[in-house]
Amino acid sequence: MEHGPPFLISNILLEKLPLYADDHDIAVAVVGRERAAYFKSILPILERKGFPQKCPLHGGRSVFLIKAFYTSYFYPEQKAVQYRAVAARTEEARYETERRMAEWGQRQAEKKARAKANSDAWAAKKKKALEEFRAKKAAETKLG
Repeated sequence: MEHGPPFLISNILLEKLPLYADDHDIAVAVVGRERAAYFKSILPILERKGFPQKCPLHGGRSVFLIKAFYTSYFYPEQKAVQYRAVAARTEEARYETERRMAEWGQRQAEKKARAKANSDAWAAKKKKALEEFRAKKAAETKLG
């Protein structure tokens, strides 16, 4: 029984991309510069077929998952199960990352609100202390 390739489908341009790449770089690596605009327009269709979605944390798509997607696309009998398992793990991780980012944003907003409240309270105290200091200096000047 012949097995599929023991590797992920790739090319030189995909290999040169960082771990997470933007849509334009991926399009150029997959279909070339001439057809990149068309490829970017069909990305929503490919996403419905399992093409990796953008990671909000990294701001791009996982190049590893793109290679796995095309491997399962060209050799479905061999790699489909493995790709779906990898994609499911990354989907769970994506939701977890989004949840953590939302919590972090909420904590940052609360921290900023507390700092502003403390700042406003200190501003009133500083103003009062400055007025008292100026009054004291004015009294000393009149006496002296």
